[in-house]
Amino acid sequence: MRVLVAMDEFNGIVSSYEANRYVEEAVASQIEEADIVQVPLFNGRHELMDSVFLWQSGTKYRVNVHDADMKQVEGVYGKTESGMTIIEADLFLQGNRPLTERTSYGLGELIAAALDNDAKHLVISLGNIASFDGGAGMLQALGAKYYNDEGEPVDAKEGVGVLKYIRRVDFSGLDQRLKETRIQLVSDFASKM
Repeated sequence: MRVLVAMDEFNGIVSSYEANRYVEEAVASQIEEADIVQVPLFNGRHELMDSVFLWQSGTKYRVNVHDADMKQVEGVYGKTESGMTIIEADLFLQGNRPLTERTSYGLGELIAAALDNDAKHLVISLGNIASFDGGAGMLQALGAKYYNDEGEPVDAKEGVGVLKYIRRVDFSGLDQRLKETRIQLVSDFASKM
């Protein structure tokens, strides 16, 4: 008998992965000959990396990056044996400062670290992050530069509040490896970015 188990999370109490495992164990204890397939559900906020690692083996890498408040934190990305690199931004891109002072700079740092590890296919989960600067900080970390009316630099690390001063963007210093990288974004309705 084939059994498909595809459970969603339970309001942060039990993850999709855990719920699937519990149901799989229950079915296996009652139906000895069951051929059970688990399919964790991913809602765009979290659990993407663990869900992918159920289907493909991979490695998690830990990197020092900045959170949305520009504090040093540990960021994690995963890379499958087939070369797909997974970044769950909500695992590190959190903050407590006022919304206008938060930045996505740390996401750019983690992308750069993944590129240093030969990433060619990035899947980035943006759900439930604490930055809504449209990726300006991320792009600055990857080499973009911003300027105001007088040609003076604007620092996107200061948060979304400074974006109103940007009059010119220079992408000439943007990490050239991005041109050779496939990038997929995954989000949910609650993403602020």
